[in-house]
Amino acid sequence: MEKKDDVVIIGGGPTGSFVAEKIASKGYNVSIFEKKDKIGEPVNCAGLISPRIFELCNINKKQIIQNKIKGAIIHSPANNTIKIGGDRVHALVINRKNFDQALIEKALDEGTELYLENKFISGEKNGEYIEIKISKKGRHKCNLLIGADGPNSRVRKTFSFQEP
Repeated sequence: MEKKDDVVIIGGGPTGSFVAEKIASKGYNVSIFEKKDKIGEPVNCAGLISPRIFELCNINKKQIIQNKIKGAIIHSPANNTIKIGGDRVHALVINRKNFDQALIEKALDEGTELYLENKFISGEKNGEYIEIKISKKGRHKCNLLIGADGPNSRVRKTFSFQEP
């Protein structure tokens, strides 16, 4: 089945979900293709973030924040000790599964379509649109393709974009 979206996002992690929510809230037709069968599982990345993230994402902190980091004591092999931090919270330890799921829910609430177990295979610019091939959905067209598929981005490699 061939469909055309305004925007297709490859990757349903925090970046893909956040961007999808913002774009869909402006009235654009957005689809996310995620290779995994569940959002937020398995957790592939640490759950340590800046507290400022909640200024960007209007999500419920209660089920996400597990601990607040105000500082650290660093011990060197030579037995030197450095204390950093103070009274201000510098980082948050979060439940990544809950964080990822809260972000995708916001995107879905704005009308984003989510396709799980759909891996990006290939893509090419074809005139005024981009045509991609997805493992289960087959061919798909879009005006804008966003690769939010991680540090080894297949989208980046397919379109020969520079490494960030």
